[in-house]
Order: sequence, then structure tokens, then C-alpha cells
Amino acid sequence: MTLRALLAAAALCALSACGIADGPTLAAPGAPPSRQVQHTFTDGYPGFYFYNGILPGDSATGTFDPNVSPTVRICRITSGACGSNLATFTRTGGSYGRLVTVNAGEERYELGWPTGSTGAQTGHVYRVSVSVGARTLGFMDVKMVSSWGEFFATDTDEYIPWFAGSTMPVYFRIETGVPGSITVSTSSINLNVGAGMQVTATLRDLHGQPMSQPALWWLESSVVRMDSGMVVGQTPGTATLWAWYYDIEVQIPVTVTDTRRAWSTQATPDDQGNRGVWGTAASNVYAANHTGLLRYDGAAWSHVADARWRSLHDVWGSSSTNVWAVGEKGEMMRWDGAAWTLHRYDGTSVAQQPLGSYDAPARSYTLRGVWGSAANNVFAVGDSGVVLRYNGTSWTRMTTGTTAQLNRVWGSGATNVYAATETGRLLRYNGTSWSFVAGVQAPGALASVWGTSASNVYAVGAGGIVFRYNGTSWQRIRLPTRQPLYAVWGSGTNNVYVAGGGGALYRFDGTSWIPEKAQNGASHVQGLWGTSTGADLFATGAGGLVARR
Repeated sequence: MTLRALLAAAALCALSACGIADGPTLAAPGAPPSRQVQHTFTDGYPGFYFYNGILPGDSATGTFDPNVSPTVRICRITSGACGSNLATFTRTGGSYGRLVTVNAGEERYELGWPTGSTGAQTGHVYRVSVSVGARTLGFMDVKMVSSWGEFFATDTDEYIPWFAGSTMPVYFRIETGVPGSITVSTSSINLNVGAGMQVTATLRDLHGQPMSQPALWWLESSVVRMDSGMVVGQTPGTATLWAWYYDIEVQIPVTVTDTRRAWSTQATPDDQGNRGVWGTAASNVYAANHTGLLRYDGAAWSHVADARWRSLHDVWGSSSTNVWAVGEKGEMMRWDGAAWTLHRYDGTSVAQQPLGSYDAPARSYTLRGVWGSAANNVFAVGDSGVVLRYNGTSWTRMTTGTTAQLNRVWGSGATNVYAATETGRLLRYNGTSWSFVAGVQAPGALASVWGTSASNVYAVGAGGIVFRYNGTSWQRIRLPTRQPLYAVWGSGTNNVYVAGGGGALYRFDGTSWIPEKAQNGASHVQGLWGTSTGADLFATGAGGLVARR
């Protein structure tokens, strides 16, 4: 190094205090790079910085990485922007025969920039940038001067002064663990409203190896939302999803359309909430209602007169001449093909009551679910862990070992019956006793349970949770919704529906869950039922909703 260069380096050291600047803070992606220029670190990730020529190697904080292949580019700054390159240097070649070399002893990369040979002129500013692959690690802006007066008059908050015509030593350090790129699992996303896609982003170092630090996501749009790595379509339109880390950014274009299959809404006698639904055919369907029981005869819905003004929660039957509906005050309505009768559970036993009786017992239980394997094997569940069983003649209370609220009941047979609980657990009856199912614990309530067989069972509940039993173990299924799910039903393993609040309505076709919509996507469904072939389906819910597909 010439004396002139040494003096310049000493002055530069004094100006920069021979320190290593702190790393930048994380900023939202898409913003332009900072104009700030520092002597020892410039707009890059900690682990890369320039030496000023005198800074000792032992001032470094990380481990030097001598195996990187950096590229040094020099361009002239015009109107604040970098113009065409004056020179390019790498470890294997470069302008004017100059190479980037490794100084293992000083733990740094070195280059001698021949400013005269490259045409650098006094009064102009040149940017020296260091990149690896597509990523620029940092840069420094150098202002060419011709006198000491110009040298000391240079604004060192913006530029590094250097004498034009002399060779400028460019020293920089790259440490291990510097991020170099982000790889994403998809280059574009196309979604239906209500559908979701799981996306991943992997931060990689300068050698392409995965890093432990997670890449970050940025999304500011009403078109989609990000939910724990899943992109969910909200409304038709376009958006941009960013995967980023410091100055590394990957843009993923997102397009959302609404091609959901729509269910038609049927007129009902009132706007009170409908709950459970069941039928024997598309022309004989019952819906438990906040003010009684509704029946559909294939043409219109009407109130069942004898059940009027009773708040019922669920309905089930073994045939068109044996139907049970259960609800508040422990009430149980039964249709025997000729007439309706009223029965009531008072906390001790079930007894028939006059149809005109509306008085609540001293200990009032709400019965919330009913199901049976046959006319003489019917289960009703409700508050305080109550399970009542009908043997064709009378009802008796079973011992369950829990006081949790039971919401719905279903079974594949008399010795395999499930009840969904408000505490997020699942009860099972094995023909002898009730016990909790291992492996099923939802963070909120489980609202319903249903299946096609003993080896294909679904339980749904709060937060869009779905559990499925495959005959061996229970697995949690993630749907693109956080809405509570209240109902599940299907006609077979490849035709299963789940529905709940906030318009959540999905169909499983054996491979994927496909969003559908009722009430223009604003439905609040609490019951699902369909014919055995799945040709006719009914959804019941808030505001007197009955939707049919």
C-alpha cells in the first residue's frame, strides 16, 4: 500500500472509529433500500461488513466463512441511482485481471480496485457492492477526490473519500450464518373463497443450506388471510404474499375467485333458530326449532302443532312412525305414526306428561342430542353428563362418570356409541360402560359426532376443529376456517359435510375439503342431514335457516 493510501486509510479509520456497526432492524418488505451508508456496514445482514484497512480481524464477532464466492461490482452513481458497471471482480476472474482473494490470516476477502484503470473520475461517486448469487450483502459509496482539502470536506456520513487514480483496497468480511435466499413451496396461489393452501418458506444461507431462523410472512389484504402458514381465501380479488427476512424478499401472487356451489334457501314459518335435522326421505324431514318442531312434506315447511312453543334441540327416528325430538326442560316429544306424546326427564326418571303441560321440573335438564341404533335402543344426551337410554318400553339414566355437557350423540351400533362434550372430549359407550376416548382433546367444545361406520368417525367443534377416526387412531384435520363447527353428516366416506358459524360449509370428496355456501356464504348452520344417496341434503341453522342442495 502506498503512503498516500495508508494516510487515507488512517483518516478513514478515525472517521469511522474503527467499529463494527449494529445490524439493521426488520422492516416491512417492499420498502426501498435505506440510503444510509456506513463505513463498516452498509444495508445488509449482520455477518457482513467492510473493513477499512486497519480494523483487526479479532474485532469480528462471528466465524469467518472463507468458502463463499462473492462478486464485487463497481458502478457510477448518477441521479442517486447505480448506472452501468465500471468493473466486476470475482474469485475466479475480473476486470483488468484483478481477483477477489481470501486472506485467511486476517479472515477477510480482499480486492485492489484500480480506480485509474477503471476510469473513476474526480468529483464522481461510485458504489462498491458485494453480492453472493442474487443477494446484495452490502455496499459502500466512494467519492473520488484529488486533494486533501476535498478529502476532509467530504461528508463521511454519506461517502468514503478516495484519491482518484490510486488503487483502493476493498476489504470485507463474510461470516457463517448469513442468509442468502428464501425458497417457497409455491410460486403462485389460486384459491376459492373459503379454501386454503398451506405454504412454507425456508431461509437458506449463502451455501443454499436451510437455516434455523424462520422466514417471515407479510400480508396486508382483505382478499386473503394468513392463518398459521395457511393462506385462506376471503373474498374475490388479487393480493401479494411476501416471504421475507431483512432485505430478502419473495413475492407470491394470490388470486381468489368464488366458484363455491350454492345451496338454495327454503322458506320456513318463522325466523327462530333451527337446530338438529333428520328425516326418512326428502319429503319427510324434521327440524328441531327454538319454538318447536318443523316438518317438511316435500313442498313446504310447517310447525308440528303438538310441539309448538317447546324449545327443541335435536330430532331422530328409526322410521317415519317412530320419531323422537328432545330439548329444554328435559322434554321429549315422540311420534308413533298416529299421534305425538310428551315425555319429560325430571332428573330422576322419564314420565309421560299431558301435551298441554309446559311447567319445568324442579331440576331442569336440557337434552341436546338424540340417536338410536334401533327403535328399542335410543340414546338421549344433555346437561351434566346425562345419558338416557330407551329400551323400547322405558328410559333409564346411564352412568357416564362425567358432569360435562353432552351436545350430540351418534353410534355405529348398540355397542359403539359416541357423545360429543362441551369440554372438548369424546365419550364412548362400548356396550358395557362409558369412558373418554384417548387422543381426542379439543381446545374448545365438541359440538357433534357422526360416522359412516365404526372405522370412519368424525367429531367437530370450536375453532373449526375436526377429528377423524380411521379404525386405528384419531387424527386432527385442519380446515381453512376458525369458525365453530356444529354439524357433520355424509352419505359415504367420499361425501362428508361439516358446517358451522360464519358461513363455514365444507364437503369432503375423499381427497380434499371443498368450500360450499348457503345464504350467500353467511349461514350459521347447526344441523345437517341428507338422504342415503346424498342426492338431497338439508342444512338448518340460525334465523330459521333451512338450506337445501
